Amino acid sequence: MLGEFPSVSRIDLQGSKGFLAKVRRGFLSHVCEKVDAVEPIAKFTKVLQDSAVAKTGAVGTVYTKGLEDWYPEKKYDLIWTQWCGPSHGLAAH
Repeated sequence: MLGEFPSVSRIDLQGSKGFLAKVRRGFLSHVCEKVDAVEPIAKFTKVLQDSAVAKTGAVGTVYTKGLEDWYPEKKYDLIWTQWCGPSHGLAAH
């Protein structure tokens, strides 16, 4: 998502943390017991892994890679994509 930017500001990280927590708390927590995440930016995955949401056990595996490089190793009942969409036929897996 931000691959062309050499760094990510603290304000951006805080905003992303808050937004992801709201999506998790407000929607995904009502339809999923555990959420895996695919995120290419290590700073964002660290924020997720250190979050209060993760401490509740609601976060499963966190993959630090781009969606184009992620191939599911298991079946998912729901895949939520945000800011991107797969080009390799993820829905077919």
